[in-house]
Amino acid sequence: MHELRFTIAPVDGGVGPGHAYLHAALPLLTVLVALAATGFAARLVAPRREPGAPSSLRADWASCAAVLLVSFVLQESGESLLSAHGPVFAAGGWWGAPLAAAIGLAVAVLLRGARAAVAAGTRIAARLRVAAPPLPVSAFAPPAARRPADAPLRHLAARPPPGSLVHPH
Repeated sequence: MHELRFTIAPVDGGVGPGHAYLHAALPLLTVLVALAATGFAARLVAPRREPGAPSSLRADWASCAAVLLVSFVLQESGESLLSAHGPVFAAGGWWGAPLAAAIGLAVAVLLRGARAAVAAGTRIAARLRVAAPPLPVSAFAPPAARRPADAPLRHLAARPPPGSLVHPH
């Protein structure tokens, strides 16, 4: 969103003031995207039921757009303080609001798709649990563990304490 804003309304010949830190933030962004992708993949592999009713597309859109707009305003305010380039909504900064709405809608649609994929995974996992009977644990146990066992530790019960077998001469 930040880059789109400066592409649509460039400042100072196309390079916004105080943006040198953005290249340093790329590794952090990469880690955050990787964590989000890992969390999504984990929910697909091991789905769980979500409490409560799912929210509407309008509610998801509004919340995503609000988060994007607030983060844009905070970021631009910080840059304004560091480089003194003026108010947040000056020189095309007002493009942040429509961009937040458009990107927020895209994120809300992706969020709904991810929820649908997780719900489908939950249904598939439930069908697989019903269709496939659980395998006995002994199918994966080594042969020695498959022998029927007597009472626990019974083989140790007949032994005397360690010091009683030694007679003093």
